[in-house]
Amino acid sequence: MDFQFTEQQRRMVAAVRDLAQGEFKANAQKYMDGTFPWENMKKLADIGVLGVSVPEQYGGLGLPVFDTALVLEEIAKTCYVTAMATLGEAGVQTRVIATYAPDTIRERILPKVVSGDCILAICMTEPHAGADVANYRTNAVIRGDEALLVKSGTGASIGCASYSRGFIEPAANFGQIGLDCCFD
Repeated sequence: MDFQFTEQQRRMVAAVRDLAQGEFKANAQKYMDGTFPWENMKKLADIGVLGVSVPEQYGGLGLPVFDTALVLEEIAKTCYVTAMATLGEAGVQTRVIATYAPDTIRERILPKVVSGDCILAICMTEPHAGADVANYRTNAVIRGDEALLVKSGTGASIGCASYSRGFIEPAANFGQIGLDCCFD
């Protein structure tokens, strides 16, 4: 097995490292009070990082999970808050939409993620189940081009909720995903 980075991975890591070391590191402490790192997110969007896991047909780079991990590692070395904010756009939430959402939702949301105009939150716990998705009470129903939630549980934690324009909610009925939308 060859564990060498590709040339594309080396260039991407170098670009993110230069940005993070040069611009994020000096201001990292100011985000520890809960302030969202909007300036950093916009700079990451400008170099394509927020689109790392978005399929190319929606304006992203369409890269694998490993590349996302490389990017997050470089950001986290300098600013933990920015790395955690980037995780949703470069990883979890975006991959859920790219994999499970109907095409109309993908077309409407994913280009906004790439540009940094749409921050996504994940509703990842219910009081009776914690993060044990298999015991969630929330169900998703897909009707036509929209995903609707049948909410019979109560969410206990929503990361980035006050900054987000869209919410991803795992549903108890696997194979479907609920998108509780505030999307423009």
